[in-house]
Amino acid sequence: MAMEAILLSYGAENAKRDTIKVALAELEAVATEGRKRAFPDEKADLLRSPDEVAKAIVTMIVQDYANGWQGKL
Repeated sequence: MAMEAILLSYGAENAKRDTIKVALAELEAVATEGRKRAFPDEKADLLRSPDEVAKAIVTMIVQDYANGWQGKL
């Protein structure tokens, strides 16, 4: 929560600039190598792939999203 407050404050302070925007994205579990080590019995095929998540992030970024956008990807 503290990091969210810092980022949203930073976004608000720079709201008049068109070169800085802040977005907070909540990601569900991603099938990464680190997660495989932490949860070896988890079924990775039920999780989103890193490539899928990266595409969702890029899609969100290239849109004209509102400064301070918050949501799930």
